[in-house]
Amino acid sequence: MDLISDVTGKGVKMDFTRAITFVFHQRNWIKKLFIEGIIAVIPFAGFIHLIGWASEIVKRVTNFDNELIPYPATWKYFSNGIKLFASGLVYYIPLFIVTIILKIFSWSWALIFSGGFEKFGIHLFELLNNISNFIYFFIFLLILPGIIQLFLQNEKIQDTFDFKKVYLQIKKNKQTYLTLFISLIASFVIASLGVSFFYIGMIFTIPYAAAIFSHLLGQVNRTM
Repeated sequence: MDLISDVTGKGVKMDFTRAITFVFHQRNWIKKLFIEGIIAVIPFAGFIHLIGWASEIVKRVTNFDNELIPYPATWKYFSNGIKLFASGLVYYIPLFIVTIILKIFSWSWALIFSGGFEKFGIHLFELLNNISNFIYFFIFLLILPGIIQLFLQNEKIQDTFDFKKVYLQIKKNKQTYLTLFISLIASFVIASLGVSFFYIGMIFTIPYAAAIFSHLLGQVNRTM
């Protein structure tokens, strides 16, 4: 289950089996996942904390720590989550600009035209906006690992704005980041499985999915 290649553009070795199973070998793993899961389902604040909590796992895996699952919940994880969330908003600025431009075109169209032609234009711009949102979301997921890697070097938000470095890092390691991208999508699927158990299961599936992806990113971090 390994992806084997090098760091010069073909990828790095990732142990998917270990990423999936490492949680179960951690001391008090049920308690740790349960606590983070309870926090994670808190609207907005829980998501922010989960980001910082997951980034801590990345750092611990990178440093070969024995205790990989963060415990207890601390302000540091929430603080780092805020920084990464704010960084993500900055990366979303191009999409915000595109959305505003499309809204302006839509409003202008509605002022100029009427009837069926007006509805056609409005629906067209809404479609273009939805398409741009969809595409940009997946582009962001592709570059997200690079953003986290830059942040964890010094845990400073300004480090994540080295856009050229993010671009060059992904360009040189296309296969690695494509694999991380697919793994991140898979993590979303795993996290959503808890919904099947009357939403209660999400308390475990959300932090577990985050831990899997974080372990994989930590493995990659060791080689870069």
